[in-house]
Amino acid sequence: MANAFKWTDDQKECIAEGSKWYKKQTKQVFEYAGYPGVGKTTVVPEMVKKMGLEPDEVLSMSFTGKAASNFTLKTGFKATSAHAAMMENIQVPMTDRDGNFIKKDNRILKKWDFKRKDFLPRGIKMIFIDEGYFFPDELGEIAESFGLPVCVCGDPEQLGPVYGRPRYLLKPDYFIKEITRQGKESGIVELATLIRTGEELPTKKTMFKKDAFVIPKLDILKSRVILLNSDIIICGKNKTRNYFNRMIRNDLLGIKSKLPVKGDKIICRYNYWNKTLDNIPLTNGVIGHIIHDVSKSSIDLKSRTIRADFMPEYTNSNYYINLPIDFDYFQEDCGAHEEYSSWEYGKRFGIRMESAHAITAHISQGSDFDNVLYWDEQFMDADTVRRLRYVGVTRAKELAILAI
Repeated sequence: MANAFKWTDDQKECIAEGSKWYKKQTKQVFEYAGYPGVGKTTVVPEMVKKMGLEPDEVLSMSFTGKAASNFTLKTGFKATSAHAAMMENIQVPMTDRDGNFIKKDNRILKKWDFKRKDFLPRGIKMIFIDEGYFFPDELGEIAESFGLPVCVCGDPEQLGPVYGRPRYLLKPDYFIKEITRQGKESGIVELATLIRTGEELPTKKTMFKKDAFVIPKLDILKSRVILLNSDIIICGKNKTRNYFNRMIRNDLLGIKSKLPVKGDKIICRYNYWNKTLDNIPLTNGVIGHIIHDVSKSSIDLKSRTIRADFMPEYTNSNYYINLPIDFDYFQEDCGAHEEYSSWEYGKRFGIRMESAHAITAHISQGSDFDNVLYWDEQFMDADTVRRLRYVGVTRAKELAILAI
């Protein structure tokens, strides 16, 4: 008979504190935090149960769609991006810097924007925000404006919001410090702790337990074995990301086509909540492979799409059939795409996909991968560099390599 699951003392106390907060509701927001290996997400179903709530009475969300999907996979709670949960799409006129309407063929061009929903789904009794430090102040205000209790969790040592300031986890109500048994055996946690506390990192090849390494960049480039065997390369800049995507795709894998082909590793860069596979939506950050040869007849020049079979990495038995991929978007440099206006969007019907041998740390936040290579880049202030390293290393589940 299997041993019953054992909570750490910190986890039990956090569950109790969250339950007490919800039942008393002396304040609207309860925030709890923790570093890698403490089981921040693991406690969620038990905490919600102790609160006396059912999963469908909780509106769960993260800033990004991929983080929301990851939360769903880990907890079983259906989660969405913050914008999908609380906002609705509206069309607004496009204006120039002086506030004048932009016109084409004597018609005012419009773009998509977001507006706060008037109400949330019926029966929702609490909002749960995962990856809370990545959640911008503006969206936090909107979440609280619905008047429901809001529970927030996350790691305050990760990267902050891509815009605005962090609203949550600056002074959490509870901090889970005790590392689980699995965490204590992890070199990934050990290396992440070294980074988090600002300790000096080794400059030569160093092993942390059996699942984390620091390796000089030159050693990695000389053999290139690590580049090919890593599930993902994470870096700080789009320029570096583009370099590795081209180098691995063209030079190491020998793919010469400018269009997506069989074997291509690609990442979705937009949230398509109406497209699902195994009840998981196709969201910004979902990575997978083109699994079958793509025929010339699948190319549609009118819609600028190529239809391909795409298998996300969270499954090995199911895939999207004839997914229409925007091949112009695929060919553009990562980070260089122009914003789609509604006029442009009306002419570009395909799914927005990019090469995914390498991604930036910002895109990776909220995801995890078996084997991660983080390519260190010291191009910003020391605190940002530390946070980038920390996020990169903590995306790894089985093996982390820090290229320094």
